[in-house]
Amino acid sequence: MSSSRSSVVEFLSFSCVLVQLFSLSSSRQFFWSVVLVCCSGLLFWSVVLVCCSRLFSVVESIVETGRRLIEAKKRVPHGQWLDAIELMPFSQQTVSRLTLIAKHPDISNYAHGRNLPPSWRTLSILAQLPPGEIPRRIEAGEITPELERRQAEEMAAIYQAAEQESLNRWSDAVDGLTAALAYAKDFTPPANLPENYVSITEFKSRLDTLHQIVNEWETE
Repeated sequence: MSSSRSSVVEFLSFSCVLVQLFSLSSSRQFFWSVVLVCCSGLLFWSVVLVCCSRLFSVVESIVETGRRLIEAKKRVPHGQWLDAIELMPFSQQTVSRLTLIAKHPDISNYAHGRNLPPSWRTLSILAQLPPGEIPRRIEAGEITPELERRQAEEMAAIYQAAEQESLNRWSDAVDGLTAALAYAKDFTPPANLPENYVSITEFKSRLDTLHQIVNEWETE
């Protein structure tokens, strides 16, 4: 193993062991001390962590682990990330969840840390909520440190159902527009439209309205 890869593996192992150690530690106060013992080979990081042991909450520790994983992935050569994960005490799914937590703007905002549940599994579910939703639910008293995973799953399920409904409506709109475009290319409106049918003038008016609305949409 090359020295560069060895340093990456050390960094990964140190980063990934944090959350598992925390979940096994009955005392938050001694969490970083446990890390010191288990990662004694990484003297520099151990000293830093012990000095900061009282500055990190549980949620902050979880977020920091996710951030270290993100940083570690940048150090691994392209195509070797999955191989690197196999060297760590985490599964690929766990790594994905931790990085998802660290990337979420609300969870990674330390101002919200004291109001969030100290469980990386529960936090990974809350990370499925859109930005801004977590602060809103914290203010409403729906998200607290005592929030259970089942409750978080219910919140995520409600959002996912709403998101799916939005996607279904978008799909319906696209299908309707596609049908209208296909008609316009192949046909012309009947010369004599019955009164109970939309007139050509009304049809054009609706197209103009649609054009005005979509021009106001933000595009990526």
